[in-house]
Amino acid sequence: MAVTELEEVTNQIATIWSPLFSDELRESHVLVNLIDKTYEASFNQSNDTARISQYDVGVGQDLIVDRLKATDTACDFVPTAQSMSNVDLVINRRAVSSREFCDTVQLLSQVKPESDKLRQTMAQEVGTVINNHLYSLVAGSASSPDHQLVEATMTAAVLTQIGRLADEAFWPTNERWLLVSPGYYEDLLNATTLTDSGANGSSDRPQIAGRFMQERFGWKIVMDNSAGLLANIPEAATDNAAIAFIPDFMHWASPRSQFKISDTHSSLKFGSVMSADTVYGAVQGIDGDNKVIEIKSVAAA
Repeated sequence: MAVTELEEVTNQIATIWSPLFSDELRESHVLVNLIDKTYEASFNQSNDTARISQYDVGVGQDLIVDRLKATDTACDFVPTAQSMSNVDLVINRRAVSSREFCDTVQLLSQVKPESDKLRQTMAQEVGTVINNHLYSLVAGSASSPDHQLVEATMTAAVLTQIGRLADEAFWPTNERWLLVSPGYYEDLLNATTLTDSGANGSSDRPQIAGRFMQERFGWKIVMDNSAGLLANIPEAATDNAAIAFIPDFMHWASPRSQFKISDTHSSLKFGSVMSADTVYGAVQGIDGDNKVIEIKSVAAA
C-alpha cells in the first residue's frame, strides 16, 4: 500500500507541481520578470546556445539636390558594409532546491500534492539562486558617461540625473525601469516633490512579482528587497542600492524546470530525496553596460 501511495504522490507532483513551478519562480523575484526574453531560440539537449544579434548603426549621407547643375551629385551615394554585434546566451547553470526524508512515512505525511506550501518554498529558494546570479552580472559602464552613481538618498534630483544619463545613452523612453532597495523606496514615498505619477494612477498600478509599480519622471519604479540587489554593494548589506535599465541590457532563458522524487536505497539508506531544479542561462546584452545604471549609497571599496 505504501509503495502504491508513494508512486501516486510522485506522479501527482510530476504532473501538478512542475508546470506551476516556472510561474512561481517568476513570481518570487522582480528582475527575472523584466529582463529581455524576446529573442528567437530553441533550446534542447543538442543545442544549449542562442546567438543574439543586432545590426550596428552606421553613418548616413546627407546629399544636396541641385537641379541647375549639369550633374546632380544627389544621385550619388556610397553604401557601407553592414556589420552586426553578437552575444551568446548559453544554458550552462542549474538552480536546485532539495529535501531528504528519512523514510517513506515521513515523505507521505509531509508532502501533499494538493498543498502549495512546500512547492512555493522550494520555488523561492531556486528563484533566489537565479536572482543572485542575475544581479552578479550587472555591470554599468565606468566610462563617460559614468553609469555608476553614489547617492545617499533617492530624490527627484537623482531621478532626473539618472534620466539625463539614460538620454545621453539614447535609451528609449517607454521602457525605463528602476529597481530600488527598501531604503531608497522609502525616500521616494516620503518625497513630497515627487508628484508626477505618469500614466498610472494610484488605483490601477500594475504589479511585478507581487510588488506595485510606481511611475515617476518617466521611470517605472519597483521596490526590490532581495539580497541580490544589495549584494552589488561591497560594504554593509544594510546600505541602499538601485539599478536603472532597459530590458535588453541582459538576456536570460530557462527551458526546463522539474520535480523529482527518488529513494536512497542505492546509497545504503532508507528514505527518499525530492529535488526541484531549473536549468537556465543569462548574459549581459549587446552594449549592456551602457543600458544599465548602478546607484549605490556608498562608494566602492
